[in-house]
Amino acid sequence: MDIWQWYQQYERDMWESGQDYPVRLVDDFLESVVHMQYGKAEALLPEVRALKQSANNPWLEVLLGHWEMRHRLGNEAEGQTALADVVALYERAHQSDTAECPQSVCVTQDLSHCYCNVDARGWADERIAVCQETMAGIDPSWSCYQCLSDEQFDAMLDKGLYEEALTFVRGQIEKIKAVGADEDDEALRESEAEALMLLGQYDEALAIMDRLCESSNVGDNNTQARETQNIIRLQVLAHAGRDEEAWEALPAVTPHIAMRWVDVLSTLISRAPQRNTWQVGRSLQQILEQRIRVGAPRDAITVAKVHIALALARNATWTAHQALALAKTQLPKLRSALGDDQALAVLEAQIDAQTQQVALPVSADQLMAWLGARDDSERDPEQEVEWLTLALAERPDDHPLRQLTASALQACAANEQAISILQERVEQHPEEESEVPYQLLQLLLQNRRFSQIQRLADRFEAPLPSMACWYRIHAAQAQEDWQKAERLCHDMLQLPGCEDKIMPHIIAGGAAMKLKAFDRALGHHLEALERIDRQQEMSPNNTIWDAITAASALQEWEQVRALGARLGMTFSSEEGPIEENGGWIRLRFWEDNEYRFYLAQRTGPTTAIVRQPNSRDAPQHLNDRVVFEPALLNEPPQTEEEQQNFIGVYDVLHVIASGGYASAWFVDGAAPEQEVFQHFVDQLEAEGCNVWITSNDDYQVVDTQTDNAVLPGLYFLLSAPQSMPLQALDALLTRLTADWPHLPHWLGLARKAGVDDTRHTAIIERYQL
Repeated sequence: MDIWQWYQQYERDMWESGQDYPVRLVDDFLESVVHMQYGKAEALLPEVRALKQSANNPWLEVLLGHWEMRHRLGNEAEGQTALADVVALYERAHQSDTAECPQSVCVTQDLSHCYCNVDARGWADERIAVCQETMAGIDPSWSCYQCLSDEQFDAMLDKGLYEEALTFVRGQIEKIKAVGADEDDEALRESEAEALMLLGQYDEALAIMDRLCESSNVGDNNTQARETQNIIRLQVLAHAGRDEEAWEALPAVTPHIAMRWVDVLSTLISRAPQRNTWQVGRSLQQILEQRIRVGAPRDAITVAKVHIALALARNATWTAHQALALAKTQLPKLRSALGDDQALAVLEAQIDAQTQQVALPVSADQLMAWLGARDDSERDPEQEVEWLTLALAERPDDHPLRQLTASALQACAANEQAISILQERVEQHPEEESEVPYQLLQLLLQNRRFSQIQRLADRFEAPLPSMACWYRIHAAQAQEDWQKAERLCHDMLQLPGCEDKIMPHIIAGGAAMKLKAFDRALGHHLEALERIDRQQEMSPNNTIWDAITAASALQEWEQVRALGARLGMTFSSEEGPIEENGGWIRLRFWEDNEYRFYLAQRTGPTTAIVRQPNSRDAPQHLNDRVVFEPALLNEPPQTEEEQQNFIGVYDVLHVIASGGYASAWFVDGAAPEQEVFQHFVDQLEAEGCNVWITSNDDYQVVDTQTDNAVLPGLYFLLSAPQSMPLQALDALLTRLTADWPHLPHWLGLARKAGVDDTRHTAIIERYQL
């Protein structure tokens, strides 16, 4: 059964009625989930939730709820934090107006997956039961059948039933084959390989995973599937003892693969103890805290057991103590301990037996200097944390020592402890000016502790009002509340002793830029420059660039020239708009919750004209005049030869003037002679159109009407002014290509213009386009 058939009809209906926004939103969201675009998915979620409420379509509500869970349960690996929402979705999916929706079956998978994330072993029997009950109501032709089979398989593994799980998954594969739906059995093949691995049949498991990975790593396939398959293959390699291959392929960890990643790492380190470093502990600590944060207590304890064992192996008893303390907080959250309480008790005894009385290598007052004199290769934050905390207990008023202790804790991913030792001092002495509150602020910002920042700001209000304002400014900035950030900077400048401060002007200028209040931004940056010049305590260059950017957005070219001169710039004209030939750059636009890139010609320090047209699914920017942020987004190459072909990438800040072009159209076919094509381009340009060739030199087409003759091919994007009717553009193309020996097609344009598309479909068929 095609569970997507109803949605495809919904899409067609919406497109035909001109309501394309919901369809584009849903497609964008589903794509972001499948391709694990975390930021884009999170950005789209509020709109998706709003659409669920406003669309008045119960089936769409269930579909969107399911895909939200695919993101939260799959990509983010949430557990308890998603459980209430999953249960509510399950109840919604089984009401009378949604019971027949195919995605209501998918929601059962979500429910099982969520309980798996919360406590896989504790809920294994219930997960098996709900999957069996749901599969009894559908047949193997449903793609849901494969998903539910996979969920039941996972639950069987969690019970330790490896042989039974292998038999089960092979039986499910045969059932799916029998109804001709075996193109959807990839996940079950992964499961088969996983069972074989757990049974020690590594060669057979690896053969399956090699086939799957070879297929999924070609082209723009499902990123979720590709990442899963690659990490399962890595598990097989690790368990088979093929260590070098496994180490080489070990990827960066994401929540989606975190538990498999931990399994690979611990397996490999068991045979390579020299790789068991404090950096390993840092990674495991981050995973442990993430699993706790999303409400996955069983996973957290599983990670902690590995973390503690490896910490003890490298004699990092402080790290082991911290991990044990976190793991013990998770025990009451399990449905049943299933031996994890005993395992942690054994580890606790090992920690106690291994813990020795730590002694400072030098006196507390000499420790910082002694550590600073050590070679970098000797530095080990895990070891140093114990010394530093002992020294700090002796010297609580030593601010540099407190800061270094917090930094060592951060290096070990012990952010809670780092915040605690800094906050302890700030709470006790809110009137004390030192570097400690500034370091604390940075830590709180990194961990998005905005309520703590606000509380501390209130604490500073009476003794240090400027510090209170500074905390609030940075919280507003981090939350992108630009109006508040700019207002607070103004407030700070009114405080006694803050009149000549530079940073409030710089931050206010940046906030005003985000608000596109370029006149205010320029004023702030010029004020900052005046103070920098007077105080001569910092370089003015960054602020000059910021002022140039604001002046460019305002088209105050005289100001741009004056500011540019301070940086040694020269210009070919002395007045009017700046129109330099600054070469090619690539511009990055943030549109529809994703980045899009266009080639452009630089015309000034921070101005450019877009020269590349859009693809059909993106906004048109051709010939737009823009202001961009001066900070390079890509790293320039080191060698002089590579620098010759380097193209810088910059973020677009503001469109000064639109190019006035409508969306581009795709034209494809056999290439005419070069002179003929150039004449064609010249005539189009005379009508205000733009041609952007996208085919390469070896593109060829086949003429099926002349013995399959192979001909040079050509395809390009054609952009026309917004004022040109589509029928007029179609007629212009028809006239200009009438004498070509082989006609091209522009099917999309013809259909949108409402003209007869018969000739275009015939061309596509003839030349196999």
